[in-house]
Amino acid sequence: MPTGPAARQAISEAARSGAIRLVGQWEGCGPEEPWARPIGYPIANGLKLAEGWWAKGTEEGEIVVEPMDAFGSGLHPSTWLNAGALGQVIEAGLVAHQGWAVDLGSGSGVLSLVTAALSPVKVLAVDPAVEARRAIARNKALNPSLASQINFVQATHEVLGGPFILGTANLPLPIMTEALPALARALAVEAVAVLSGLRTQAQCWLEKTMQANGLEPIAWGKEAGWIVVVGKKVGRDGAI
Repeated sequence: MPTGPAARQAISEAARSGAIRLVGQWEGCGPEEPWARPIGYPIANGLKLAEGWWAKGTEEGEIVVEPMDAFGSGLHPSTWLNAGALGQVIEAGLVAHQGWAVDLGSGSGVLSLVTAALSPVKVLAVDPAVEARRAIARNKALNPSLASQINFVQATHEVLGGPFILGTANLPLPIMTEALPALARALAVEAVAVLSGLRTQAQCWLEKTMQANGLEPIAWGKEAGWIVVVGKKVGRDGAI
């Protein structure tokens, strides 16, 4: 492509004459400035999520996520719904300040990071995929102030003990069907579960299944055809 002042002038004249269509124009502000750090997207309670592909350290009120090969960039509507609901239940005082939370099917650890950023609790991230192990190790390194709160176990829902004071799961329907009973059993009485990853058509099924497993639905939300349901544990504590 021709370069130089003469070429730029010719292109400008062609655009003005209608020979080519001008679709946009912009002005540079220093080539390094836009790439110095990722842009943070609001995700919950003033917390921002930034993509970790060019991260140079986090700012206060921000988490950085690099999914690598694991599930969960943090930008899917189901993740945003879950993170927003987590923020609301924590802000409402429904989560104790001491104890353990569990992020079941943690993937890259987005919801583990959100939980740790918004609450002083410890978080057990559980996922059977080796890709999740690598991604969470990377994301703990990208978020050093939260790293000590997050512990990863490469396993399925079958390892859950408890009792946990908070549970979160962003899972597709087949896995949610298998994992929800184990998650419910592992929660302490009055603990909150934030469940997402399902389409709106599955809301009725999810709420009935929650009730059948001792979780009383107390709130729900939806966005772009996806749902999140918040439930509170009734009955007895999960067994350690």
